[in-house]
Amino acid sequence: METKVSNVLGEIDFWVKNYSVEHGKRMRDWISDLKRKSLDNPGSWIKKIVWDKEGGYPEHAWGYTQYTLRPYRQGYGCDGTTDLNIHLIAMTMAEREGIDYLDIYRRAYPEENGDLAWIADLRSDAVTASETVIPEKNSNVAWRLALEDLHQINNRSLSIELKAELYERIENAQKNDAESKPSRSSGLGM
Repeated sequence: METKVSNVLGEIDFWVKNYSVEHGKRMRDWISDLKRKSLDNPGSWIKKIVWDKEGGYPEHAWGYTQYTLRPYRQGYGCDGTTDLNIHLIAMTMAEREGIDYLDIYRRAYPEENGDLAWIADLRSDAVTASETVIPEKNSNVAWRLALEDLHQINNRSLSIELKAELYERIENAQKNDAESKPSRSSGLGM
């Protein structure tokens, strides 16, 4: 079950009253930190996720609760809930460059024989799209953050493969530019 937290103090109060002092303090600090971050990012809100059967979580984890900040913005990193947001950003940016993200993913993880339809499904995942701020353009800063975020969610091989593909494209573009420029010679034999 996923909900938008409308009463931050009520959430904190629940954890402080119903759990050990240590756990209550930890949750209070986490939720308070998210609230501070949401104030620094206009339009942000706190999302509460309770793992359940309907969400596809394994039975042993039902009832586990997480809080996260949405919409996801580059650089926020990994809090256990951001994988799809990070992949959506990286995939969108890759597609803008003409890079097949699924192909890069397969190169990074050739041993993964499972169903990778989740990658293609990201394009039509309205919830993830609505909870993700995708950079308007592919700047160097946006690429640096995308690659770092992939590292944060333990997709280091994917980050490395994607970076290698980007560098190869940059080198090819520079080579093509150099070949297409006219010689600086004046034609006078100098």
